[in-house]
Amino acid sequence: EEILSSEQRYNEYVMIGLRTIWGCNLPELEAIGTVYKVHFLKEIALFIENKDVVVNGSHYVLTKKGKFMADFIAMSLFW
Repeated sequence: EEILSSEQRYNEYVMIGLRTIWGCNLPELEAIGTVYKVHFLKEIALFIENKDVVVNGSHYVLTKKGKFMADFIAMSLFW
């Protein structure tokens, strides 16, 4: 059994979540910690502006263009 810190849970969630068709979900980020949700929203704004990420309700999903940069985007969002 592996026990992750809040920071590790956040980073894992972002890395894995962005690779799914559902993306990252704000309530899930909030459950990890409000500070992580605030950080995520601040850091992802540029990727939304550049059309690498699209917002669908409370879900943040990579666009086709963004999928080519998935590792870079995830790394940029890490805590």
